[in-house]
Amino acid sequence: ASRAGHCRDVSSMAAGRARVELRIRCAELKKLDLTSKSDPIVKVLLRQRSPAHVEIGSTELIRDCDTPDFKTVITFDYAFNELQELKFVVLDSDDKGKDTDLIGEAEVTVGRLLSLPGRRFVGDLRAPIHEKRRGVIFVTATPFMAEYVNTFDITLRGEHLDKKDVMGKSDPYFKLLRKEEGVVDSHAWTQVYESEVLQGTLDPTWKPITITDTALCGANPDLPLRIEVYDWDRNSNHDLIGVATTTLAGLIQLAAGGSLELVNQKKADKGGGLFSGKYTNSGLLHVVACAAQPRPHGFVEFLSGGLEMGIVVAVDFTGSNGLPKEPSSLHYINPDPAKPNAYQSVIYSVGSILSCYDADQRFPAFGFGATMPNGSVSHCFPLEASAAECAGVPGILAAYQKAIHTYKLAGPTHLAPVIAAALQHASSRPGPRLQYTVLLVITDGEINDMPETVDAVVKASGAPLSIIIVGVGKADFSSMNRLDGDKQALVARSGEAAKRDIVQFVAFRDFNPADPTVLAAAVLAEVPAQVAHYFNNIAKVAPPPFAPH
Repeated sequence: ASRAGHCRDVSSMAAGRARVELRIRCAELKKLDLTSKSDPIVKVLLRQRSPAHVEIGSTELIRDCDTPDFKTVITFDYAFNELQELKFVVLDSDDKGKDTDLIGEAEVTVGRLLSLPGRRFVGDLRAPIHEKRRGVIFVTATPFMAEYVNTFDITLRGEHLDKKDVMGKSDPYFKLLRKEEGVVDSHAWTQVYESEVLQGTLDPTWKPITITDTALCGANPDLPLRIEVYDWDRNSNHDLIGVATTTLAGLIQLAAGGSLELVNQKKADKGGGLFSGKYTNSGLLHVVACAAQPRPHGFVEFLSGGLEMGIVVAVDFTGSNGLPKEPSSLHYINPDPAKPNAYQSVIYSVGSILSCYDADQRFPAFGFGATMPNGSVSHCFPLEASAAECAGVPGILAAYQKAIHTYKLAGPTHLAPVIAAALQHASSRPGPRLQYTVLLVITDGEINDMPETVDAVVKASGAPLSIIIVGVGKADFSSMNRLDGDKQALVARSGEAAKRDIVQFVAFRDFNPADPTVLAAAVLAEVPAQVAHYFNNIAKVAPPPFAPH
């Protein structure tokens, strides 16, 4: 009889998500007590999908110290497609924590923190009513990504196992157990695998095990592992042949040569002990193979390795939007800044997230479908006439607001030229190799150059570029789904197929205009997987453990 091998595994997390640990220390804290140094404690707050920050944890209190290095680790869940803002509030706590005085505060977005060299943020601590710096805070982030577990193939072989059956050789199988950290009783070992039974042999080679390092050892290569080899019996209890202990790191080393001794402690005690000369072992265990399967790297790994992401914005200036001066126009600029139009809302919500991952905060922004001063219609022109790029998201919004009153709306709607411009930008960005660009297109109507647009998308599918298209207004956007290659790859007129899916389309009307963060989360949901696919399969590069920006 045989037993099927089995192992525990963990489900993968969504791309672009990770558990993040924060470690905090401060220096040069301002002294607020008259007779001693401050007694600092740090409260950590997170703002996400809400107007207010919410406390997610606090450090321990350290007495009489202006350079505290806190031991408490603060954890939270990171999501690429949401704007997450951290605030660190450093307090001087007195009277057992009942009374506190503010030393200073510092803020950073999570996206920016994870993009900084070494994932280390250094910020000045300031108080609202004080102009001078009141200390420095150092925050180091460590992401843990459950979707990036390593999968190992392990093959074990026994040699000269003890014979347990009177009428024949043993029928060996083995159990693989791991030690649970912090557990000292009989439940300290947890079984993670059981092999098949091999009939009538003292020199078995079992089928390979395929198991994740998380299931095998909690991703800790030095966690003790226990291998118990048994002789299977049909009509009685199975007999223990011997036990060996090792680690995942030990298994990897043994695959290059060497063996483990299987020891039956009862037999050793009965025979006078291991060092009496009467008992050596109950056989040897060889590691035929122990190697990690090649696996793709995840988005957060590339981000931690120095990935920078830029944004290119393209705005529809065709006449179907309506005259900008009319309140019914999609381009109407409301005097009340709390009432942005759809174009402003999309630029701000999506741009605020993506801009966190760019160091220089310089972004190209184009319009398409407008009449130029010379009377010609341009399908790709810079919103900021005096500069090739805009300064941050506020610069994009300012350039858009100026351009909408400068150029005359015209048409038709052609997207191929702006895709070509974004492709040129993405292919020529200077700096390290980990560069990626997202083109954000906002349009109010059907595409009038669909064949050319498909050709442009297919050409761009091999570049570090993703395309997000947001449809505004009441037009029929059904043909836009053709560009979103989730179900079928795009094919150019030349017969060339897209190397990967790089387009995501959503209609603005499908989301609550009062909460643009939901739309931003939806349109950016596929970007992490697209980024990882590009670097793994197109560029074929691995993220370095540390890459300075």
